[in-house]
Amino acid sequence: MTMLIVKRVEVLVQFGDFLNIEIFRRGFYSLDCRVYYGSEAEQQRRDASLVTIISTGFAEKTEATLKPTIRHYETCQRGHICNWRCRDQQTVFSSQVFRIDVQGETVPLESAALFAVEVPVLQKSDGHYNIFAEVDLYFLDTEKGTEVTSHSHLKYQQTRRFKFKNVLQETDLSAMSIIHSHSMVQFDGIFVASCDLLVSASFTGYLFKTDEEAKAYHAAQRPKSTQNSSMGVLEWMSVGVAASVTNVDALEIPTTATPASLKTLLLESVTILRELQRCISQSEAFQELDHEYISANFQTLLLDNVKSNCLIMPDAKIVALVAVGLTGNETFKQMEEKHEISIAMICETMADQFMAQNEEQDVIPGLIRVIDLLSSKLQCVWMIFSSDSGILSSLHIQNRRLLATSERAHADLSFLTATPITAEQEFVQAVKSASETREALLALSQSTHDCDDRKAVIITDSRNHQAEAEGSLLPLFSKARTAFLDSIKNRDSVASSHSEHSLKSLLADFPLPPHFFKHLIVFVHGLFGNSFDMTMYRNQVVHSLRCLGFYANDQAYLVSAVNEADTLQDIGIMADRLVSEIRAFIREKHINVERISFVCHSLGGIIARCAIQTEGMASFQAKLESFVSFSSPHASLYFHSNALMISALRVYQLIGQSKSLDQLNLKDDPNPRKCLLYKLAQNESNGLAKFRNVRFFGSHQDGYVPIDSALVDASSHLKKREENKISNAENPLMNEVFVEMAEKINNCGNIEKFAVQFGSAYPITLSSDSLIGRTAHIAFLTDKTFLNLASLICKLHN
Repeated sequence: MTMLIVKRVEVLVQFGDFLNIEIFRRGFYSLDCRVYYGSEAEQQRRDASLVTIISTGFAEKTEATLKPTIRHYETCQRGHICNWRCRDQQTVFSSQVFRIDVQGETVPLESAALFAVEVPVLQKSDGHYNIFAEVDLYFLDTEKGTEVTSHSHLKYQQTRRFKFKNVLQETDLSAMSIIHSHSMVQFDGIFVASCDLLVSASFTGYLFKTDEEAKAYHAAQRPKSTQNSSMGVLEWMSVGVAASVTNVDALEIPTTATPASLKTLLLESVTILRELQRCISQSEAFQELDHEYISANFQTLLLDNVKSNCLIMPDAKIVALVAVGLTGNETFKQMEEKHEISIAMICETMADQFMAQNEEQDVIPGLIRVIDLLSSKLQCVWMIFSSDSGILSSLHIQNRRLLATSERAHADLSFLTATPITAEQEFVQAVKSASETREALLALSQSTHDCDDRKAVIITDSRNHQAEAEGSLLPLFSKARTAFLDSIKNRDSVASSHSEHSLKSLLADFPLPPHFFKHLIVFVHGLFGNSFDMTMYRNQVVHSLRCLGFYANDQAYLVSAVNEADTLQDIGIMADRLVSEIRAFIREKHINVERISFVCHSLGGIIARCAIQTEGMASFQAKLESFVSFSSPHASLYFHSNALMISALRVYQLIGQSKSLDQLNLKDDPNPRKCLLYKLAQNESNGLAKFRNVRFFGSHQDGYVPIDSALVDASSHLKKREENKISNAENPLMNEVFVEMAEKINNCGNIEKFAVQFGSAYPITLSSDSLIGRTAHIAFLTDKTFLNLASLICKLHN
């Protein structure tokens, strides 16, 4: 018998808290979410139908201009940005419209939507089909004075896409249900913010359609531009998911229903029913909290898992269900009690016996009947879960966010290696190995951002820093965990995060009390840079701390802007200006500095080192905490091997006569031992040696700053000296100067060095930036993967 067989997958999507990290524009915001099944390679998709919206009681009490709703689009809102062949009409889940006025505030969205999508059972699966979720950010500027009476008044800004793991596999025997997977939807640009995205998804049964029924089904369900209503729950239960995309129809190949293929579907249904029940029974959020707090806060933490437990069918009941469906009696029920064999083997034995004892025309309807019974049980379990314990409270969302952030941090450190990498093939292999390790460590997050391996980053530390980095993060995570559990104890003082942050919003424009901030972190940009260069790294640190629950962190951030106008002048003058800027910032913000750290890029690292050794910073030397430099030429640019860069610097010097470039090239004095960089190195006992830890980052791919200079590595110069291979053209004196500077700096004894390999710096097409090595130099400021890893290595500066 030839028929169209489709499997139904249902996805529960819940928004948690919207965290404003640094949104530059005040106004109204909203999030849209859509779910679809498709092939990215062929850019084809089938949109899921939106079954219903579920708003939590907490979300209903919050102030919102417009409540969560179902929206219908006649055309794709992203226009040329979207590469998919979208359907004529799209149905999406829209959060409430909320207003952002104060930097750092948190808005609880806490609403959810249930999606359903039909996935064709293909004769051969090439593995390219997945289920995706997209979250769009919409915005309306309050300065325009538009009255917001509809979600449509807001304009599309950005999209983030997630791919669900394990829901679709080449065989459903290896597929898994996703329960309360947590991810952070992160937006950037002028909308630096993030939002909790919690996803639960599961296969919930099969539908069988003959050729004629399939044709009639597609003809009846094909989207029309005038259609503007969503499918109700009852209609969904009886008919299934509405409307496929025209281009996807060709993928729905009618499959020949044979006893063997139907037996496979039966066993898959049994396996997934047991897996779904197991996932739900083990996912109760209060089980993740420490037991000592459960008894004291039982009413707050309990997720009413009684209904869920009542739905759990023991293996004997599942076997009996299959037996009744096949033979009309429960004779096989006793088999499990007499023999220690798996339920899958029992069901397979029953199916084999049924197939052997009956004709094919009777076997096929019988197997379909059992599959329908199992599908109804799957739907029953899922429907009650999605309307009950599938929706998490605000407290459990915070807990999930904390746990997922900790888990992802440990997993991301898989991209630290002790093996030096220089060739692209070595990089690809290292990324593959690290990605596999990372995926194995991620248990809480089964939905992932789409990722191109070329955008991955590998960081090499010869001392195998990974284990040390993981250990150094444990105190921070432990502190976050303790703070969260203490907040449960003191719920009277933190009655709701919404009221707490509303109070913060009211006080945001008032000066902070003295002694509030204790750790000042100063960010210093490089040559031709500006204050915005360092904001991505700062925002990454702030975002990670917010996800861990540190809303009232003791860190204060100064993004230096005093030297933006001219970075070609004397480095000493720029250092004095930086010191004055730091002292003025401390006075204006009423900061009682207990610790001070520096994060610098390129020339900024030299400016900061010079500033630290000035008299204006003498009172802070006992408080120096950490010094981090991204590709700073600590040992000069003299031994630059990039011919294009050398020529460009010579031409610029002839035109611009830059003092700072002379200093970076050890040409500010005829005697190199009287140059600024050399004198800085000789006096590091009053500079870098005062910091508790120093971290240098450099890259072989950086054509602006040689990695030997960025990491202060004199090994190649020492080797040439030992082998007596220094030519006159290389200037033996300058080689000795380099070695002497490196020895003084390295004698500080508290320096960690990291060689970075950027996937984004491998040129797919030749460009001027890739030829001169600018891509990697700028990647230290813009590559999100690197910034995340660097912030973890630096322990979020705690």
